[in-house]
Amino acid sequence: MDVNHKLFAHGSDSDPLLTNPEYYRRLVGKLIYPTVTRPDISFVVRVVSRFMHALRTSHLQAVECILRYLMTIAGQGLVYKSSTSLSLVAYSDADYASSFDDRRCTTGFVHTLVDTLLPGVARSKITGLQNKEIALKKAAAKGSKAEQKAKKKKVEDDISSLMSDLKSSHSEELASLGYRNENGTGKSNLDNLVMAIAGVSVTNHSDSTKASKGAKRRERRAHQEAERELKIQDEQSKIINHRMIENEKLDQKLAPLGLTINEIKPDGHCLYRAVADQLSLNKDKVFSYLELRKMVASYMREHATNFLPFFLEDGKIEMDPKDLPLEYFHKYCDLVESTAAWGSQLELGALTHCLKKHITVFSGSFPDVEMGNEYKIESGNNSSLNPSIMLSYHRHAYGLGEHYNSVVPRLFN
Repeated sequence: MDVNHKLFAHGSDSDPLLTNPEYYRRLVGKLIYPTVTRPDISFVVRVVSRFMHALRTSHLQAVECILRYLMTIAGQGLVYKSSTSLSLVAYSDADYASSFDDRRCTTGFVHTLVDTLLPGVARSKITGLQNKEIALKKAAAKGSKAEQKAKKKKVEDDISSLMSDLKSSHSEELASLGYRNENGTGKSNLDNLVMAIAGVSVTNHSDSTKASKGAKRRERRAHQEAERELKIQDEQSKIINHRMIENEKLDQKLAPLGLTINEIKPDGHCLYRAVADQLSLNKDKVFSYLELRKMVASYMREHATNFLPFFLEDGKIEMDPKDLPLEYFHKYCDLVESTAAWGSQLELGALTHCLKKHITVFSGSFPDVEMGNEYKIESGNNSSLNPSIMLSYHRHAYGLGEHYNSVVPRLFN
């Protein structure tokens, strides 16, 4: 599965719903077994197992890609070179809010205890055979023409025999995993292969030997792990998607007004970036988000008596009873000015007075909020001279907290 390929929980007209979702669920359920012994597919199986409710064609194509990968690597493994060095090496990586459904990050890591890895077993055998063929042909190039001709024929016969033995050995390895290259049985063999790679028996009981206690224990553990994963997926499918509900309610409010949402970068400065976007849209004097932070912090310090009661009520910072509240308020103003501290109603109140603007905050989870009504100009009374700032508040936008966006006319978006 391509690392840059993204799957969506809600597709488009070009990505229709599956007519047989049970087939998808059965394949994903079987793919959970190989993850016990094939950690290289653990991540992609986790990805496709997220989509169990509204299944689409793109989801099934991703699952089929995993199955093709498993068929390609059947009979191959990793060879570890003998080494006295036991240095522990760790690799990690993460993306930034790459999920289009919940905007969450994905982090990955891997640890190795040896310093070198070799390619797959089958490929290393073929490479060794090719090297041997080159060496034999060089040796056959010595002597008279008659001797060279006889040696060349013998080398070709030997290499042909060795290659035939290697292919036979590879076929036996595939057969031991439950794969048979017969017409009309591709789908059945594909399911058998997925089960066989996980160590689950796929042969008839009459033909198989008695399984050892260890094999039974591994099989039972794989079944328990698969049942646990399916139970987790079932519980997740029943969880209410609060973000989706909030966005639907917000869209119901904005659509009749001819408004829509302009997405703002979720970096902690979203309130100030959204206000800066509104100022540029209304062709007012434009400020950067850093300049807006400084203006807000300065205004709050100068009017500390107006903001201090609300600051103490919200409990913005844990206070020591021995210290003065005003000192903590000034510390909070320093955070507003120099860090990515998230903005709240205190900062919105300061922005209305700094900019002398009426601000409306639309929300799908709470009633809409209006601030700075003294700066509001009613429609028809030259309201274009000082247009209101329109923002949207999202309680469930991201896993780490709330978010602000800019609300703009649909024409601009």
